[in-house]
Amino acid sequence: MTASFFSLTPDRVLDAVEIGGLRCTGRCLPLRAFENRVYEVELEDQRRLVVKFYRPGRWSRETILDEHAFLAELAAAELPTVPPLDLGTGSTLADVEGIFYAAFPKVRGRILDELDDERLRRIGRLIGRVHAVGAARDAPHRPRVTVERYVTEPLEILLTGGFIPAPLTGRYR
Repeated sequence: MTASFFSLTPDRVLDAVEIGGLRCTGRCLPLRAFENRVYEVELEDQRRLVVKFYRPGRWSRETILDEHAFLAELAAAELPTVPPLDLGTGSTLADVEGIFYAAFPKVRGRILDELDDERLRRIGRLIGRVHAVGAARDAPHRPRVTVERYVTEPLEILLTGGFIPAPLTGRYR
């Protein structure tokens, strides 16, 4: 499964999109992504999708679906988000050869040159609204961000696995 993730081809990406009945033009552009495989795909009706293939073993189906539900809730609350599309299968998530994937409408954005005080206030209010929507419903499969999980446990792996030179380990304890 992992080997097929690292060897995703445009044909396999397009086939995955077409499983639910969508028809592609054949245009498939890989996009930069840190841990997943992400592609821009053009449909016959000229719409463009961003198709995300999730790294195997990183997230469970339930965790991904929790996140998809959260994106839908944010959109329903009129927050600027892009929830995933139904893939024509009654779900926003499908898999090909054990690799989960989702499709999102391509939405253009822009990077702000500067964040003045007013923009920072608007971003702060937006973050507050995101947290309010997230707090309204339990997401049992969503990982909790804790110091233990994201600092202590990874550091222990680095220290016990010999990834940090012995003379430097004292700095990390």
